[in-house]
Amino acid sequence: MKYLVLVLALAAVSFGYVSHGPQVRLWLPTGDLSDAYGTSFGIHYQLLYHMPVVAIEGSVGYVFLSTELENVDAHLIPITAGIRSYSGSLYAAGGLEYDNMSVKTEIGGVEISDSEGNIGAYVGAGMVNRMGFGKLDLSARAHWMDFDEFMISIGGGINF
Repeated sequence: MKYLVLVLALAAVSFGYVSHGPQVRLWLPTGDLSDAYGTSFGIHYQLLYHMPVVAIEGSVGYVFLSTELENVDAHLIPITAGIRSYSGSLYAAGGLEYDNMSVKTEIGGVEISDSEGNIGAYVGAGMVNRMGFGKLDLSARAHWMDFDEFMISIGGGINF
């Protein structure tokens, strides 16, 4: 049985290849989130497992949520897992997303913090262009944070 699992794992790896790389993204809050946060900057790391027709994608990021309120520090940690389908250099992607949002503030010398994690989904589209040392990956995504709150991200990165 263990040899069968090993053969299946080797066969799966032999039909595809892995690429990975850093990304930067601008996050644009909408709805109620736009009342509290402005356009924010995020850094992400992406992993892709390419197969003949599709790629399995996953990423983890850290978004520095900008707010106009004093003494408020907020961030978002999005973790995504999904599927990407290519048509030439263009692609469409979608999958599940786990978002952990944390807010910390100080009121009257007392530090107050709160953190909440939600499962949501994302869909997006982008394009990949080959460069000498890797591939330039540009994309836009719609993120449903808890299937209620909604954010848009636009970004790019390099996959090796």
